[in-house]
Amino acid sequence: MDRYLPSGLKPKKRFGQNFLVDARVVADLVATANLKRSDVVVEVGAGTGVLTKELAKKAGKVIAFEIDRDLISLLKKELAGFSNVETINKDFLKVRPQQLNHLTVQPFKLVGSIPYQITSPLIHKLLTFKPRPSLVVLLIQKEVAEKITAKPPKATYLSNIVKLLGEAEIVRFISKTAFWPVPEVDGAIIKLKVQNLKFKIDVENFQKFLHKGFQNPRKMLRNKFDPEVLKKVGIDPTQRAQELTLARWIHLFCELIS
Repeated sequence: MDRYLPSGLKPKKRFGQNFLVDARVVADLVATANLKRSDVVVEVGAGTGVLTKELAKKAGKVIAFEIDRDLISLLKKELAGFSNVETINKDFLKVRPQQLNHLTVQPFKLVGSIPYQITSPLIHKLLTFKPRPSLVVLLIQKEVAEKITAKPPKATYLSNIVKLLGEAEIVRFISKTAFWPVPEVDGAIIKLKVQNLKFKIDVENFQKFLHKGFQNPRKMLRNKFDPEVLKKVGIDPTQRAQELTLARWIHLFCELIS
C-alpha cells in the first residue's frame, strides 16, 4: 500500500496520521457525497491530497484544511492542476464560522477521512456551527460509527448528540488495511444528512445535561434525577439512559430548567 505515498513521508502521531491509500475507499467517499458542479466541499484533513483530487473532479470548489504545515507544499504540488481547490493550513476545530463564511457563501458539504481522535470534537463543533453543512461524509473508527448510529434501547450519548444534527447511517465498514500506517482498528464511512434543529434549546447546556445522564449508564434514571419529575414527563424512573429517545431527553431537560 505504501507505494501510493510520496517517498520520505513520515506520519506524525500527534496528528493521528494514518493516510488513506485504498482507491476503492476514496471512490466510495466521493460517491457517498453525491457531488455536483454546484457544490462547495470542505475537506477536513486533506493529508496527501488523495481524496482532495477526486473531490475536485466532481465539485465546483474544494476548501481543503490540513493542520500539518509540512504537508502543505506537497498538497499544493499534487493539486497544481486543479484551479478549484484552496488549501488552508489550519486546524479546522479552531476555525470560526466567520472565517469559513469568507470562503463560501452557500451551504457546503463536509467530507473527510479524519484522524479518529477528532470525531467527537468535530461533531460537537458542527452543532454550533453556522452555516451548518448540508451533508457530512466521514471515514471514522468503526466502533464510534456504531455508537453514532445506535438507537434505543441501545442509544448512546453520541447517538443523541448526532441526532441533534440529523440522520446518520453507516454506508460501509472499512478494513484497517486501507490505511498507511495500518491503525489498530477498522473504520467505517458514515453519512449524516443535516437537518434544521427541531428543538429550540440551549445546545451547550443540553450537552452537559446529556453527559450527566449517560454517566454510569447501567444505573436507573431515578438514581440521577427526581423520580417525580421523570414521571411528570412520561419517563419510567426505572429506565436507563440508553432506552430514552432524544425527544424524551429534551422534554426532561426543558422540564428541569423551567
